[in-house]
Amino acid sequence: MERTVRRVHRLCQPDPEVLVKPSIEQSARTTHIIAAAIAASVPIYMVVAWLVAPTVAAAADNDELVPLLAGILAVLSAGHLVLAQLLFLSRVRAAAQLPTPEQRLAAYRVAVIIAFALREAVAIYGLVLGFLSGDPRWAFGFGSVALVSMVFGWPRGSTMGRLASEVPSIGV
Repeated sequence: MERTVRRVHRLCQPDPEVLVKPSIEQSARTTHIIAAAIAASVPIYMVVAWLVAPTVAAAADNDELVPLLAGILAVLSAGHLVLAQLLFLSRVRAAAQLPTPEQRLAAYRVAVIIAFALREAVAIYGLVLGFLSGDPRWAFGFGSVALVSMVFGWPRGSTMGRLASEVPSIGV
């Protein structure tokens, strides 16, 4: 009887590998959907600039403002791209220290969202310049830079798998 109880107990115990794997796949899918949604907004900004910018700029005379603003927004964009990568790496390192795989994967997802939002801001700067200048090429240029940075910063399943399986290191 005792042997049967132990066998049943062993059969009823979930395998840790089985428990972690769906969590990794579900988290990866969710993270990829969020990243894709943010990235999908960039081509929409480009289309809006192409359709609307020439008509909006005709109403205002911004010839002196655009070159100055273009320089400022270009510098801000470069800063955003650097900051996006630095914050992402910092948050991933911090995520590796969390105690459970679920917490580590959630922290990774937050890192991706923050980095992608900063990259998306670059495209928004281009949209603003396109509206002010009446030239949608600003939106195309800044938007293209944003998309390329999103492609290079795309969330990696291998990183999520590593975060889900790592035992956190305890700092002293």
